[in-house]
Amino acid sequence: MRSLVPNVARDLGMLLADQGREDDGALMLEALIRVLGVRSVGKEGRFVSVELKLDAGDATGLEYLLESRLIRRDDPAQGDLVTANALNPFFDDARDQEPWLAALNAMFAVDDAEAIAIREGDDAPFDRIHAESPTVDGPLVTVIMPTFEPDARIRTALESLIAQSHRNLQILVMDDASSPDAAARLDSWRSRDARIEVVHLPENNGPYLARNIAVSEHARGAYVTVHDDDDWSHPRKIERQVAHLEQNPDVVANMVNGVRASDDLVFGRVNGNPVWTQQALSSLMVRREVFDTIGYWDVVNRAGDSEFNDRIRSWTDARIPIVGRVPLMLYRMRWGSLSDREFRRGYMAPVRRAYFTAYRAWHQISRERGEVPYIPFDDRGARPFEAPADLVGPRSQNPS
Repeated sequence: MRSLVPNVARDLGMLLADQGREDDGALMLEALIRVLGVRSVGKEGRFVSVELKLDAGDATGLEYLLESRLIRRDDPAQGDLVTANALNPFFDDARDQEPWLAALNAMFAVDDAEAIAIREGDDAPFDRIHAESPTVDGPLVTVIMPTFEPDARIRTALESLIAQSHRNLQILVMDDASSPDAAARLDSWRSRDARIEVVHLPENNGPYLARNIAVSEHARGAYVTVHDDDDWSHPRKIERQVAHLEQNPDVVANMVNGVRASDDLVFGRVNGNPVWTQQALSSLMVRREVFDTIGYWDVVNRAGDSEFNDRIRSWTDARIPIVGRVPLMLYRMRWGSLSDREFRRGYMAPVRRAYFTAYRAWHQISRERGEVPYIPFDDRGARPFEAPADLVGPRSQNPS
């Protein structure tokens, strides 16, 4: 019974932190570490304890803290990301940008990825990230980017694709029935780079049907991947993914790691996993023939990436490999609006949990029957499993 007490206290401390009582959670974790040692709180507790200190604005003795809590030992990126947050120069003009950049570029160096820089200008730091790498050739890769009423942030996403070291790209911008002005701005990208193709869809039906149209009617690549219209990818991302698939012909798909970042390049996470480097679901790259076997993305208004990735895993009975150890993608995040979102630390909206439960049950039944789980081009009329009403229909018509 005595051995249960530290585990209960650790779990309670992290629960308090996740529920908005960060000070209480931090006190409980720190007390356990002082009395029973750093290993008493487990990996999650160690990572959360450092996160809470930084959240409270306490960066004293940071390098010692990272070493004593075994952060660098357990994850090659977290120490550098935490250090970058502590050194972030975009809230204090007196701060030198170089130490912050050194921390981030030490992280990229772990995977021999080129250093980044921040261009001069008035845009948000996220939109001024710049990196260059030598170019390589290889098989054609189709990159699908659905968008609806895009703002200036799509420039960051498209420029990060134009800058990819893997040059043989077909960049399909799928305009999901934006206004005429927005559509005209998208068309202007064609003159920037001949690899960009803009497809204007007549109706707004959400990103997954836009992806399915891209695959079934427009994609020419041997490999297909996707990209959100406000995120950033390191120039080596596609090259590394292609190389992995070329070297492993039995592997049907892969992903890279990503990390969430604000416009001011503050890093962090929104789910229950305290390791900030996590698989980037929207970085999935698949062989073109995968769609012939298991079909397309589920036409819901969100969460379809999880289902498609898990369907691949169920079909292959294997995890989708992650290429590299550190983030090669930055997800744009607005930390101040997390209370309005379906994710936050330790919380996932019930509608998403219901969806995950439903599709995993369908995957399991398909396996037991010896069937390949298949979703057609447009499954809205005859779904293979039930989906919560909130996930069905365009997000623009159901924004909750």
